Amino acid sequence: TIALPRGSEPGRVVLDDQRRAHVALRSARSLARIALDTATLEATTEICQLPRGLANNAAQASLWLACADGVLVQLDPGSYAERSRRFVARDLRDVFVSDRGELIVSLYRSARLLVVDAAGSFVANEIPADVAPPGLPLPAILSTSSPALAWRTRQGPDGAAWMLHEREK
Repeated sequence: TIALPRGSEPGRVVLDDQRRAHVALRSARSLARIALDTATLEATTEICQLPRGLANNAAQASLWLACADGVLVQLDPGSYAERSRRFVARDLRDVFVSDRGELIVSLYRSARLLVVDAAGSFVANEIPADVAPPGLPLPAILSTSSPALAWRTRQGPDGAAWMLHEREK
């Protein structure tokens, strides 16, 4: 058990290659760094107003934090020193680093994916494709509704973005 500041509301967690867990503390507007070997809270640092998604980029030895206010922050995982901070779009949710080194960022309320290159430049704005599990047909409702509310976006084993989202008519 690790005690966090009261009312922290822990959210997304990412592990780095130094056996540390980084946790977005939504209500505390912070990021927490936990040493897994000793089960100790090393630090909590206020980064942005609404921290949401986290990604570890092992190749750059950096963390990426997506904030709901639209800011994407690159951090040193050991000190949380900022390497870059840029506004991308409001309502950021999840983030991961693709096999090509691009950042894939989801937008919560529109269930869209943004692609940001390694230099931080916006590359693409995509709507997720409708994909049914193998052997199951796509329900007819998919032709009359659109993606909304991206609850969780992760990189799938095929390298593509997999998004769990609701649909609206």
